[in-house]
Amino acid sequence: MFIDELWAERTRLERVLKQIDKDIESAPPGTLRVGGVKKKPILYYRKNPSERLGTYIKKSDLDVARKLAQKNYAQRCKLNLSPKLDLIDALIKDYDYNSLLSVQKSLPEIRQKLIAPYTMSDEEYAQNWLATSYDQNTDYPENLIFKTANGELVRSKSEVIIANTLLRLGIPYKYEMPFYYTKAQSFRTDFTALNVKKRKQVYIEHCGRMHKENYRDSFFYKLKKYSNAGLVLGKDIIFTFEDEDHPFDVSVYEKTFRDLLLK
Repeated sequence: MFIDELWAERTRLERVLKQIDKDIESAPPGTLRVGGVKKKPILYYRKNPSERLGTYIKKSDLDVARKLAQKNYAQRCKLNLSPKLDLIDALIKDYDYNSLLSVQKSLPEIRQKLIAPYTMSDEEYAQNWLATSYDQNTDYPENLIFKTANGELVRSKSEVIIANTLLRLGIPYKYEMPFYYTKAQSFRTDFTALNVKKRKQVYIEHCGRMHKENYRDSFFYKLKKYSNAGLVLGKDIIFTFEDEDHPFDVSVYEKTFRDLLLK
């Protein structure tokens, strides 16, 4: 969807700008001057603007020249990219699902009662999404022995932690909802979470027994099915991991939850 592409490009530009700022800050003060002829350039280091010529840079000091050249390049790129980031922010703001909602709310109450709205608020959308039923997983009900803060039963303590984290962050989710990787074939995803702002589902798979070979085979099977269905790791699906030697630590993944499900 167009809005998803805008967010992806914004994230990419932010990453580039972060590196640009790092290159500018780490470079020495001053500028690089290139003299000589095209086939045999001579490099000079101007430490301040008052220096017209600068100090000759020896071959042994080429690292200084590289940093100064990188800084100049970074400064030019920043001038180029910053307006693009502002433009994307403006487009995202204009491309707001709730803009139609503001039109609806501006109408007199009697008119609001007479119309069929074209959109709904984030809260209404989330409530409708949560209220949409799906076939519950009836396999191995004896393993559903751990209760989440939301009141549902899950299959492991780590899944309790994930569910409670999503609840704490205010992220709507469904447990073991079917994922159809073809029109007729599906398997159960541990969690299907909703990015309300983007009106987009993101899947969360917890891989809790990676020390077992047959379990790893299952992981690679699911990974392939998700990929074949067009899902992108780190964008449409989140995998969390643990094994006997590395217990589950949700703090490792909380930033990913926030980035993919709250922005």
